[in-house]
This record gives sequence, C-alpha cells and structure tokens, in this order.
Amino acid sequence: VTFSGGHFEQVFNDPLSKQNAYAKLDLTLTWDYSSKLAVELFGTNVTNEQIQNLTSYGGIPIQANYEPPRMFGLRFTVRN
Repeated sequence: VTFSGGHFEQVFNDPLSKQNAYAKLDLTLTWDYSSKLAVELFGTNVTNEQIQNLTSYGGIPIQANYEPPRMFGLRFTVRN
C-alpha cells in the first residue's frame, strides 16, 4: 500500500496541477513451482486511483501524465 497526501505538481499551486490524497494498492502472489519455474499473479493499482504524476507548463498547464489504471496479470518465469 502506498499513501500520498494531496500536493501540487508545480510550484505555482495551480488547481489544475493538484493531486488529491490517495492510497494505492498493489498485490503480488508468487508460487515457486520448482527451481526452474515460478508463476506470479499480480494486480497493480487495485484501488483504481487516478494518480497524476506530472504536469508540464508553458505558462498554462499543457500536459498531464497519469499512472496506469487497475491492471491484473499472470507472469511465468523460467530459469536455466
């Protein structure tokens, strides 16, 4: 779990660059089947928070980047 208090992405404290407080939950479950094979079930941003991580300015906000939304997946690892 990651928690972040509200903050502004720019020093100007422009309301468009404000990120509200959020709690983000990532989960991972790994099963080492053998010394050569592992299976991992994962979920990122399980709480599906909209997290702004960058605002670019050219006098006014012109670009905002966000972290990816909720995602689940399965990974297989094969070792030599």
